[in-house]
Amino acid sequence: MVEAHDQMAEFIDAQFEPFFVKNLQDFVRCPNLTPMVDPHYQTNGLVQKAMELVDNAIKGLGIKGLHHHVI
Repeated sequence: MVEAHDQMAEFIDAQFEPFFVKNLQDFVRCPNLTPMVDPHYQTNGLVQKAMELVDNAIKGLGIKGLHHHVI
């Protein structure tokens, strides 16, 4: 059990900067705002861009059986 934990910790450590931090930075850089600060938020495509960034990051995890539905 300890070995599996160690392997998981090593994987997370190896992926933290290149995967998790990078994807979070990409998401934060996307100006995905609300109607309080961007009256065109529903039509300017930025909400969709932010959603695509999150989708691509999640797909990059390669989790079998994971799926999503956009409403």
